[in-house]
Amino acid sequence: MAGGIGRRVLLLGGSGQVGQALRHLVWPEGWTLDAPPRSGLDLSRPGPLEAALDRCTADLVINCAGFTAVDLAEEASEEAFAVNQQAVAALARVAARHGWPVVHLSTDYVFDGRAGRAYRAEDPVAPLNVYGASKAAGEAALRMTCPDHWIVRTAWVTGRGGGNFLHAILKASLGRPVLRIVDDQWGSPSPASLLADRLRSLAIRLLGAGERPAPGTFHLAGDEPATWHGLARSAFEVLARHRPDWPQPELVPIAMADWPTRAPRPRDTRLDSWPTLGALGVAPLPWRAMLAGEVLEIAHSLRPAAGAAVTGQEERAS
Repeated sequence: MAGGIGRRVLLLGGSGQVGQALRHLVWPEGWTLDAPPRSGLDLSRPGPLEAALDRCTADLVINCAGFTAVDLAEEASEEAFAVNQQAVAALARVAARHGWPVVHLSTDYVFDGRAGRAYRAEDPVAPLNVYGASKAAGEAALRMTCPDHWIVRTAWVTGRGGGNFLHAILKASLGRPVLRIVDDQWGSPSPASLLADRLRSLAIRLLGAGERPAPGTFHLAGDEPATWHGLARSAFEVLARHRPDWPQPELVPIAMADWPTRAPRPRDTRLDSWPTLGALGVAPLPWRAMLAGEVLEIAHSLRPAAGAAVTGQEERAS
């Protein structure tokens, strides 16, 4: 590790799930994680963004920012491409000028889900929706302009903050006795806390004194696949064991065709993350080992257990 050496990491997207997890980690002595607010670096305005980035000081950039509202992107394609492609292109130009390595978070939705196996990093992209297309375009822009890039694709991010599947189903279960959940779409659940830990390890290695891993595109996601229904079932099994006060809704498996969405979804975007272990020295994410902690913390934020103290933060989250 590069402890004791002053380094500055510029984090874009510090208010998102992975960004928040990165901000909560302990970094080596002398390191600074700089996470400017959106008002300071507005990714929806690539022109002013490039000028603002030029004024920043950094040794490395981690980009966790993105337009991630998959359905909304279908009708807000200009904004999606501004954030996911044009802003990344602006970052790439600045990083190339200043010699900054860039770690860029991308998505499984760059694939069409028709491979019939876990996707490898070298597989060709074929997005089905605007969100996936904009993220694929951002990847291409970074590769074209910034030689020192490490594109990390992940999937199905879960975490203790809002805005993810686990939070949505737990909240829904408080008022609905039956939940209909898709059971024929497969992916790789990825705990935000573990993903952040691996990104920190990569950043430390890139700025350390040892040999740097070669730039490229990598997959870093859950170590075993699941369907949305399977993930939900596992979550409610945790609640049955540890929160007997929590409602246990009936989980009805349905097909993707029975839950139409504005943006088409790929059916099977399992990611093969094991090659990343050899290339970057970081392992895939054992999501089942993290599930109980994530589920119980989300449950407590939504409805504290009887007799538990309620803080102001919990009241705002409920």
